[in-house]
Order: sequence, then C-alpha cells, then structure tokens
Amino acid sequence: MLYVAVSRLYLLSYFNIFHSLNTMVRSNKTKLDWFMFSYILLVLLTRQVPYHQVFSYGATALLLIIFLTRKLLYESNLHFPPPLIVCTIWFYLAAIFVSLLFSCYLVEGARQLTREIFFFIIFFIIYDYIRSENQWRTVVQALIWSGGLAVISVLVEGVLLFLSGEALSGADVRISGVFTNPNVAGLLISVCFPVAIGFLQWKQSLQRKRVNIYMWFVALSTIAAAILTVSRGLFLGFFFSMIALNLDIIWKVRYKLLLITCSILFIAIVFGIIFIDSEMITSFYASMRIDRGLSGRGFIWGRAWKIFTSYPLLGTGPGTFLYYILSPAELLPHGTVEQIRYMYFQHGDMSLMHVPGIFAGVISNSAHNLWLDMAANTGIVGVVAVVIIFFVFGYFAVNKIQVFKSNKQEPYYWVARGCLVGLIAFFLRSQFEVTGILRGALSESLPFWLTFLLVICVPRMQKSGTG
Repeated sequence: MLYVAVSRLYLLSYFNIFHSLNTMVRSNKTKLDWFMFSYILLVLLTRQVPYHQVFSYGATALLLIIFLTRKLLYESNLHFPPPLIVCTIWFYLAAIFVSLLFSCYLVEGARQLTREIFFFIIFFIIYDYIRSENQWRTVVQALIWSGGLAVISVLVEGVLLFLSGEALSGADVRISGVFTNPNVAGLLISVCFPVAIGFLQWKQSLQRKRVNIYMWFVALSTIAAAILTVSRGLFLGFFFSMIALNLDIIWKVRYKLLLITCSILFIAIVFGIIFIDSEMITSFYASMRIDRGLSGRGFIWGRAWKIFTSYPLLGTGPGTFLYYILSPAELLPHGTVEQIRYMYFQHGDMSLMHVPGIFAGVISNSAHNLWLDMAANTGIVGVVAVVIIFFVFGYFAVNKIQVFKSNKQEPYYWVARGCLVGLIAFFLRSQFEVTGILRGALSESLPFWLTFLLVICVPRMQKSGTG
C-alpha cells in the first residue's frame, strides 16, 4: 500500500540520519532539514492509518533522541519562545493539572496531561530547530506537502472507486484517502490550504511564472477533496480562506463580482425549477450530509452543559468526558464505558449505532464543541486558558502581519497572513469539533500549532540577522 511504502521510506531516512549524527550533524545541515521535513509529513499523514502509533510515536521518540544528542554533544544553547508564549503554555498546563487533582479519574487525566506535556516538548524542539529562513521555509513546505498529499490520496481513492464502478456519492459514502476518518483528513487540509495559498501569493508577488496555474490547481483539487470527503468543516474552511485571502481583489472588482454572482444565482434558480425534482434535492442533501443537521451534537452539547453546571470551576478532569456523558442508568443496558469501547475496537459491534451519546459503537469522548468540551472537562479555568491561546495567537499574527507589510518582508507577510486565516477557519470549525487543541493524537494538534510556530519564529530570526 502507498502509505506503508511512504512510511517505511521516511523511517529508513530517519535511521540513516541518526546513524550519521556523530560525525555529520554540523557539517550537513541539509540532512537535518530533510529529517524535520519528513517527520512532519510522517506524523500528519499516518493519522488513523493502521499502525500509525508505531510510525508517528516512533518518529517522535527518535526526534527527542536526536534533539538531546545534538544538545549534549554539539550545541548547549537553547532558544526559548517569547515570554508571553511561555506564560500562556504554563497557564494552560497548570489549569489541566489543577483540574486533574480534583478528578475521580486520575489515571485517565494523567495520561491526557502527559500527552500534552510531551506535545509542548515537540513544540519547543521545532521552535529551537528553526534558526534561519531556510529552516523556517522547510516547515512551511512540510505543511504544504502534508495537505497536498492528503488531497492527492483522497482524489486517488476517488478515481479508483470510479473506475471500479462504485458510487462516489450517497448518504454513507465518504472518501478519506489514507485516513480512516474523513473529518481528520478535512482538518489537515483546511489548516494547510491557506498556508499553501499564502506561499503561492508570495511567489506571485515575485512575478514567478505559472503561479496562477498552481493556485487554480490547488483550489480546484481542494474543493474536489472536500466534495469526496463530505467534510463540512473543510467546505467551511475552504470558502472562508478563499474569500479572506483574496479580499483585496474581491473589493476591487466588487461590482463585477456582484453582477456575476447574481447571474449565476438566477441561472441556478431557473435550472432548479425546470430540471431538479424533490427526489434529486433529497439525494443531494443526503450526499452532502445536510439532512443530518448537527448529527446528534444537540444531545451531546446538552449533556456537556449539564456536566459543566455540575462542576463549573474545575470540571470533571482532563479526558473524562466519556465517563460522564451518559448516566450509569443509561449505560446499564449496554455495559460500562470500557466494555463498549472493547466491543467496538475488538469485534466491530455496530449494535449501538443509534444509541444517543454513542456513535457507531464508540461512546462520545468529546463534546464536539471546543468550549463546551473544555468547560465540561476542566471547568471555567480551562476555558479561560484556551481563550488566552487564541488571543495570543491572533495578537502575534496580526502584529507581525502589520510589521511585515510595512517593512516589505517576504515571504513572511504572505505566509503569516495565511496562518491567520487558517486560525480563523479553525476557530469556526472548533464550534463543531474539538480536534486540534491538544486532544487525541499528536497529528490532530500539530498542523494548528505549526502555523503558530511559523508566526512567532520570525522575530527571533530578525534579531539574529538571519531573516
């Protein structure tokens, strides 16, 4: 399989680099750049594929070993993020830790806290790695390629299904490429897409040839992937990113755009009245999952709010939502939380498909809303910590965009603008999902935080004179 071959290739490159560390760390920085590039691709693209823990966590452990080897043998200096970032991270971890102390599920909460601590270690390692514009660009290109390969894998699977004669649309047809969950593919693509467009807009500002063709190709392939994955979050992120990143052009041609939009809407309405019947509309709604509404989120949101009002200050503890969403009386006919999870993961039992709070046999482990999830798990203290994270990210992005624009610093301005648009698109998505803020696998959080790194790393490079 393609993803297995790619993963093996990446791991082989890791071991080759690790073998040559003792003699070539300083003399051959290109290999270290390739390691970081391939590490990011590997972690992001192995999310939820078979044995992804072996690849992503193994590569993460190897990254830690290489970092410690470099610091102990060759480099003793460390580069810390700005004090505001450090304080934000410490406050977030402190909120999680205090919530854990008062939780009834200490083991589960400790696992969640440990994952988040290790994630911030990875965050710091990548921050420390970026010492020049070339290394900064390595991370940018890794993000772009990760999103691009996710799109390509979705399109390839779609083509294979089409050639095999299977349906590409329907209520239950969702193509996810190398991912088993289309929503995870949509999350990765929606975060990487505005960064890719921002990078291409920088190339366009340099009057590079064929950039417009590349931009159209990226946009069209992304919307095709959104249609195949039927990821509503990806649709939302795509259209918002396209409007926000091209707002200046839209403003200049607003009258022509308004005329074209009205004409298209008029033609679409006439076409719909003449040719489209109610059965076709129903089929379209089912294919796009419009008929599903919130897909059971109303029930989950109500339970999350009830949990929060019962534990308003510190919540029930990190990672404990699945233990509280259903009362013991509601769980009794189906078994304990552990039994339900075992039945699904070991036997594929789908008998609990339509039980409220349990989706396809998997008891809901999040509130499918970032704020309600944090409120239920960590109380008002955790909500404040996440609000600060978004505020600090937005503050740095807006401030740096203004500085880069006034100083005509390329390509920082265009990429930072793409990162800010990705932040806003992610913020919109977080009203319906939780993935991306230090929950679950490393790969769910990494794209969001890499865009943060791309913004905050630039001032340090300016100061050292390498930017």
